[in-house]
Amino acid sequence: AFYDEDSEYLPRTYETKNCVVYASSHDSDCSVTWLKNLEGEALARFKRECPRRKGQTRTCDLIEFGFNSIANLAIVPMQDYLELSNEEGRMNTPATASVTMVRMPPSRVHTTPASRWVKRQASTLDIPQKNR
Repeated sequence: AFYDEDSEYLPRTYETKNCVVYASSHDSDCSVTWLKNLEGEALARFKRECPRRKGQTRTCDLIEFGFNSIANLAIVPMQDYLELSNEEGRMNTPATASVTMVRMPPSRVHTTPASRWVKRQASTLDIPQKNR
């Protein structure tokens, strides 16, 4: 999305809420690695479109950027919530026969900045309880 100024994948260009926004996919770099490798105009555009939040990692910023869009659905792969690099958690590399299975120690699952951010956001949701 950040490689073209008017990319249809940038949330500010969405014309309807009937869409899906996602940080990365099973075929792309994990967000940690993608952000680390971003440079030039794409990096400058990312910094303009996705402002830095004090106390958050850039991965958290990217996740929040998607959640704050008008899209009805935001998808974030688990490896992005866990802030894993490609070496730690890339699921798939296109045109190869290998698949990575990620197994994280439970202690790390609850301690990444992104997982703490998600927990804070979830605690603010107003989810109606089923009548029993």
